[in-house]
Amino acid sequence: MSENKVGPDGAVLLQKALEKNTYLTYLDLSMNEIGSSGGECIAEVLAIPTSLLSTLLLYGNYLGSSGVSFICDAMRGNRELKRLHLGNNNATDESCQKIGEMLKSNKSLEMLDLRLNNISVGGMKEICKGLEQNQTLREIILSGNPLGPIGADELSKCLCKHQRSALTTVDLSSCNLGTTGGARIAVLLRSSNSIRELNLSDNSLDDESAIALASGMKFSVSLTTADLSCNDIGEEGASHLVEAINENINILSVTIHGNKVHRIVQNKLENLIEERLSANRTESTKRLTDLKKKMARTADS
Repeated sequence: MSENKVGPDGAVLLQKALEKNTYLTYLDLSMNEIGSSGGECIAEVLAIPTSLLSTLLLYGNYLGSSGVSFICDAMRGNRELKRLHLGNNNATDESCQKIGEMLKSNKSLEMLDLRLNNISVGGMKEICKGLEQNQTLREIILSGNPLGPIGADELSKCLCKHQRSALTTVDLSSCNLGTTGGARIAVLLRSSNSIRELNLSDNSLDDESAIALASGMKFSVSLTTADLSCNDIGEEGASHLVEAINENINILSVTIHGNKVHRIVQNKLENLIEERLSANRTESTKRLTDLKKKMARTADS
């Protein structure tokens, strides 16, 4: 139902229909201009104990801080929704206390998309209050919010302290992190035992950032994928990244295109990753073959 000009009035009708829903689990209402009042209607549906929705997309609906707050209030008691997309709704810092409270109370949400919502440091602090008590969220997208280095520091301190966090994927692309913000996230990489995928693209990261991140990557016990594309990393930073990949066998993908890196260094990094993936495929094939042989012997006996 995305891009269908549902509007606030359509949201009222949709609410009435969904109140009796006994089968729908996926709903895409993106780009429908439902506004804050429409957000309140959808919130009423989420508050119904028998709601079956597990995925809800509300991207680009002019919800504003009040509409997002309505949704978050309803989600505090919701036990079914696992994926919630609230990107590009001008949520601002005003709604972040409600987002934090939702993360404290909700026990089912696994993915939260908050991209492009004009959330800054103050809002990040409120979200972190929820994250530090949450043990179910696996993915958070904060892309395109002006968090800056202080926002990165707030997130890093929160997740370093919360060792029972379930977060495996963190998207901080285009968040104005800069050199200092990159260094703050590097500290998180050393500490986290859950984060596997990290997106730091388009953040004005330089060699200093890359060296710090490479140091964190060396000691990470969970990281497998990092996107550092479209930054200001040069030869020195890239060389440290290659060294980190070489030392940490868990890392399977590092993207560095769009940086100030010579093609030779980029090829070296890509070849290193490809060799590792090839070795992993060979090992997986060997294990599968051995398992089949073992099962065949068991069947014969």
